[in-house]
Amino acid sequence: MNAGIIIGNIVKYGPTIAETAGIIYGKIKKHFFHENGSIPIQSDNSLENLSDRISELEINEVEQAELVQKMASQLNDISIGMKVLYDRIILSFICSGVAILLAIIALVFCVLK
Repeated sequence: MNAGIIIGNIVKYGPTIAETAGIIYGKIKKHFFHENGSIPIQSDNSLENLSDRISELEINEVEQAELVQKMASQLNDISIGMKVLYDRIILSFICSGVAILLAIIALVFCVLK
């Protein structure tokens, strides 16, 4: 796997998550809250109004499900990226250890000669 591509995906998807979450929050806030932030009391309980509200809730539910799916996919990409990074760090420690060991052996040979 190429870590550059994975890190690129992490950087690419981060703003998308934030933007989509903001859109969903904006729709919910616009529809369900007053401008001062208080929750309105619904006085119109007609069947038509309830049907419209249910339809809007179903649409919001689909949007939220899509957002959760995208977030899960991006979290998977982040997890893969972290695994690759972890593997490379372990490999670099092993290589560093071998290099130090070889340097000590070379130093010992130079001192003994």
